[in-house]
Amino acid sequence: MFLIKIFNFFTLNFVQGVFYKQKKGKDLISKTRFFSWICRAFVSVFIGFDMANACTVNQITLSDNSCVDVKFTITATTPSKNTSVSFNISASGTFYVDWGDGSAVQTIVRANTTNETYSHRYSSVGSYDIRMAGVATGYANSDTTAAISFMSSNANKSYYTAITGRLDTMFPVLGTTNNLRPRFYRTFYNCKKLTSISENLFRNITPSYNYTFYQTFYNCSGLSGFVPPSTFGGLIQSGSQYGTQMMANIFYGTGLDTSCTNGHRAYSTGYESYWASKVSCGTEYALTYVMNGGTNYVGAPLTFWDDESTTINGVPTKADNVFIGWCSDSGLTSCSMSYTIPIYTISPQTIYAAWQPCTACATTNASCVLSVVNNTCTYATACNSGYENIQNNGAYNASCTPISGTGCSSGSYRENGVCVAVGQGYWSANNSDVRNQCPAGLSTIGYGTGADEANDCGLKLQIENNYIYLRQDRKTNRTLNVEIGNNIYYANMSTAEVKMSDNIDSCLKVDVGGTVYSVYDDSGYEYTNN
Repeated sequence: MFLIKIFNFFTLNFVQGVFYKQKKGKDLISKTRFFSWICRAFVSVFIGFDMANACTVNQITLSDNSCVDVKFTITATTPSKNTSVSFNISASGTFYVDWGDGSAVQTIVRANTTNETYSHRYSSVGSYDIRMAGVATGYANSDTTAAISFMSSNANKSYYTAITGRLDTMFPVLGTTNNLRPRFYRTFYNCKKLTSISENLFRNITPSYNYTFYQTFYNCSGLSGFVPPSTFGGLIQSGSQYGTQMMANIFYGTGLDTSCTNGHRAYSTGYESYWASKVSCGTEYALTYVMNGGTNYVGAPLTFWDDESTTINGVPTKADNVFIGWCSDSGLTSCSMSYTIPIYTISPQTIYAAWQPCTACATTNASCVLSVVNNTCTYATACNSGYENIQNNGAYNASCTPISGTGCSSGSYRENGVCVAVGQGYWSANNSDVRNQCPAGLSTIGYGTGADEANDCGLKLQIENNYIYLRQDRKTNRTLNVEIGNNIYYANMSTAEVKMSDNIDSCLKVDVGGTVYSVYDDSGYEYTNN
């Protein structure tokens, strides 16, 4: 509708314009020029509209303008006019073939697994990329029937010269029964003009079975180079070693390498005994880091091999930032502290460093120094002259208060400029303003003279519902001694009547040789004297 309306708009307005000019007798436009302009305008609009919805170079455009991804490409080079090329399919499923000469895309819909031939005639001499898409849904119940085959019975008619892509994505393993597993029995048999083995060609074919790759590249004498590790990556990773015929004579008669050339290294596949001394070789690729202002860690790898996985897990550095991960994309959306390049990656890789800036120092009456230590934002603050920090001894966001001239009294410390009790389990000496924590398992009364020195830290003695805090050393010349393990803890004793503890009206008294003593801790003493 969009195209029709635009076309009608231009047609109507230009027809009116032409007739108007003819009436006035000025600048008459010929019908030929007029309709030529209209056609050009229509084509321009049509092409612009179509391009907005065009498929990518890695897709095939179908008759309804929808797109399907290309999965495998085989190049045919025709020696003369009206040359026909063909291939066989035995798998069920829907497949699409772009023959590469501008002819209509062929759609192949197969409900059965009979072996059928599909041919195409090229009117001109040339090299044509035959691009294929689609996916199989079932296979013939035979070990010696190929899912797809380009084999040539006559070497002189072997027009196929190159292959790229992945046959395993068109013909995947669907299950473990015969009708759900693909075979590539003699798929490229006698294709003498093929020049190399494709990376990832059968990447996910796992597990394999007897005859799966029997004579797949038999007598392809033009093949050279080595077998990439990823070609049979799935088989290698799963350790599939099924049947003596699985790869029998697969590379017989080929010109593939029997040793790795410079810049490559031998890769053990486990199938060398079937390969007539042909080898698989690893390739080294460049690894590039985008540090986004940072400095990479020492020893970061600059290359990786496609025959093994490579992990980058070091921590780089950047001033006033913490490192939060290695990312696979420049948008920093997929990141982790440990980044692994999977085995069989067959192209140079770039990874990106992501950072989190440290927040700025926030201080009151103080100076602050920010640094990053062990990938952690660290802040060191120092109170300005005339100020002191009692609460947290120079920690981040410290609040420095004016120096008071005198410290807090025993058992209290300065918090936000105010002297408060240290609390149970802590002690603070007179005028120190800083509290100290007791060793694990020991406690204090939490204020006053009962929490003004380290030896105030001790155990709690329970008498019914009351408590007496025992010290680590003797404070009175008569004491109540409590031995626990190899340690002795002490309670104060006095002939004066001293209450048992703070806000408790009762006293604990003991008779020692006819003399009666009160047993108490410093809270009781202070309470009694108040």
